[in-house]
Amino acid sequence: MKFVVQDLQENVEKGREEAERAQSPSVFARLSFQTHDFMQAQPIKGADAYLLRTILHDWPDEKAKLILSNIAAAMDLEKSRLFIMETVLPVPGAVPVSQERDLRAKDLTMIQCLNSREREQSEWQELIASVQPRLELVEVRQPVGSAMAVLELRLAI
Repeated sequence: MKFVVQDLQENVEKGREEAERAQSPSVFARLSFQTHDFMQAQPIKGADAYLLRTILHDWPDEKAKLILSNIAAAMDLEKSRLFIMETVLPVPGAVPVSQERDLRAKDLTMIQCLNSREREQSEWQELIASVQPRLELVEVRQPVGSAMAVLELRLAI
């Protein structure tokens, strides 16, 4: 597999430096770095996979929708998948109180600091369904013991 790491210029430079320092030539040979603002159109069209990791929880719904729309417009209907690694808040009472308390506190911090939020699965589904061309949630996987889940999306056929 080959990977294109996209971010703002400063982060791309730091990422490239860190990857070079990792001293794993076989991995570094499969990496490329590209400056990109995800509020703009996605320049890589038809990739097999796109990955957003802890990105969307930093943005209110309208901005998150724009980010998703930019990727959806670049996706190939037949082969592209979008993977989102984020916290999926449990429905109240579904997890131990101590775990739920920590997750809800994180949600409040996101609201206070960034006017954004963590989302429950139903809220992820609403956000995803609002994107045109329409994205479809295929599956949500949450590894045991992880606060984060992986949401797999594709374009609706």
